[in-house]
Amino acid sequence: MKAGAPFATLGAPSRTAWIPPWWSWPIAAVTIAALGLTGTIFTPPGGSAAAWWPAAGAAALFALLNPPRRRVAVVLLVLVVTVIPNLMYGRSLAVSVGYALANAMEIAVLLAVLAIWGYRGSHTFLLRRTREALVLVVAGLTGALVAALIAAATAALAGGGDFWATALSVLPSHAAAVLLIAPFACIPPSSGPVPLARWEAVLQPALLLGVLAFVAAPRVEIPLTFLPFMIIAWGCLRLPFVASLIEVLVAGIAILMVTLAGRGPFALGLSSAERAITVEIFLIALATVSLLLLTARAEQQETARVAARTSHLLSGGLVETEVGLAVARRDAESTRLLWANPAARSMIALELDGDEWKGPLEHVARHASRDGVERVHTDGDTSLRMVANPIENDPGLFAVQVLDVSSTVRMIQARAEAERERAAATELRADLSRQRDDFISTTSHELRTPLTNVLGYAELLEESPVLTALERDWVARIRRNGLRLSDLVEDLLMVGGAHATPVSPGEQHTLSTRSVVAAIVASHGAAADEKRLRLEIDIDAGTNVHGVPADIHRSLGALLTNAILFTPTDGDVLVRVREDGEVTEFSVSDSGPGMSDADRDRAFDRFFRAAEAEQSGTPGVGLGLSIAQRLAQRNGGTLELVSPASGGLRAVLRLPAAPHPA
Repeated sequence: MKAGAPFATLGAPSRTAWIPPWWSWPIAAVTIAALGLTGTIFTPPGGSAAAWWPAAGAAALFALLNPPRRRVAVVLLVLVVTVIPNLMYGRSLAVSVGYALANAMEIAVLLAVLAIWGYRGSHTFLLRRTREALVLVVAGLTGALVAALIAAATAALAGGGDFWATALSVLPSHAAAVLLIAPFACIPPSSGPVPLARWEAVLQPALLLGVLAFVAAPRVEIPLTFLPFMIIAWGCLRLPFVASLIEVLVAGIAILMVTLAGRGPFALGLSSAERAITVEIFLIALATVSLLLLTARAEQQETARVAARTSHLLSGGLVETEVGLAVARRDAESTRLLWANPAARSMIALELDGDEWKGPLEHVARHASRDGVERVHTDGDTSLRMVANPIENDPGLFAVQVLDVSSTVRMIQARAEAERERAAATELRADLSRQRDDFISTTSHELRTPLTNVLGYAELLEESPVLTALERDWVARIRRNGLRLSDLVEDLLMVGGAHATPVSPGEQHTLSTRSVVAAIVASHGAAADEKRLRLEIDIDAGTNVHGVPADIHRSLGALLTNAILFTPTDGDVLVRVREDGEVTEFSVSDSGPGMSDADRDRAFDRFFRAAEAEQSGTPGVGLGLSIAQRLAQRNGGTLELVSPASGGLRAVLRLPAAPHPA
């Protein structure tokens, strides 16, 4: 331990303590010096030393109030200020310094003993338990003993006094002062009194005054020293902590003054020196008993608070919980309820007749206690979950836990009903989708034959030499619209399920991307020229694509058709082909209005048409992109729509560049 540590690290508070400000130091210095000067008041007739040295108690009080970093300064303060009273008593400088050193070392030893006993970490030493009271008594007596030895040595060496006489005089006078005054710095928090009636608050001090007056009466020659102890003990058990300390201090000073005046039980047949030592020992005993009673009461109050908190926790966990808890005893004829919390009683109230429990819930609980299986009892809208367990060493006794799970059951039922409705809706949608696909497939097949005939006859009529120009124009329109209708039928057949046929290796071929793009652009050139579109082609040399030729042409043609349809007159369309490893990427970009994020998310849904297409009257039924995606996937590829920052829309078709190795 470092130098100065025993008293520089003292303290163990549980509250924010008052720290003496700077202006309190001069006041403390003057007070300690003044109390030293008044020591003559407590000096017995013919004696050379004071029977009570309150300056020691004041110094200990001020030291305990200060934080550890100031305590060395407090000890030095006591050393300086206690020189003055001794000089004013007419003592020599050497004796005065020796006595001052005794006072300073007393405070240092007091703090060191408290620190050795483990009270450190902060600056407040609190009287919360009887252990603290005993430690303070031991520290006070040890400090007084050191002071007595130093004072006795000083008196013997520098003043010509008797060593043992001085030591026996100083020891009890200093110890009594410290034990009566220093505790005012150690008052614990939450140390209030038990509820005190007004009459008791008036009667107790009045009785103490009366007993003190009776004991000090000049004609009373009976030793009644024990009488004040009874009344003071009453106060220690009932009054507030600080009030009890004040009462003990006042009573001690009163008894001391009466004794020094030659009256009271300590004046009977004793010399002045004997009276002084006797009353000092009485004051030490009075202070010690009072501190033990006060700390015992504080300890009991803390124990009661802990017990109350524990009881509240148990009460909240068992009695006030929403889970019903009960203990019952069963026999061959009935079940008797021994204890139940309010929640359990409210749940089984209809089955109770006094303590007798009989009904469906009792039947469920009885069976649950036998097999230990959790059960749920439902009556109307109320569902109760019951768990029962037999209590060991008493086969007829069992504990029951009851929990209202009505809301949980209703929630599970609602969830199950929602799941059933969701499954039914999913099945209905699937059925409607099948019906739609069947209708589309059947209708498309039925339309294909007459359309083939119409187109065939239209071709024959176009070749007839007898038609007039007007008639040839009519036939051209018939053939053109028939082709559009034929394309629609093919799209419907594709959507209706024909695309689901797996691709066989024999259907797939490796094609030149340049020839594929050339064929697609040639078939769409007329439509692009009609809108005066700038149709550009950018193809990396030597690129190929692998897949079903018809699927590749159809998917890429759908993308180019969309680009031409949605690009305004005099706009731009770019077809670009790049090869990236094993993937060939076709991108078709246009300068049209583009597509919102929401529309892009639904662009591949069957029959979906964006709002702009509907408003502008753009022809189509919303199948092109859906078919293109399905065909790409059928051939091991993907289709993606991208909205460039510059505007428009870019469709990216990725397909294998070469056959996958077997």
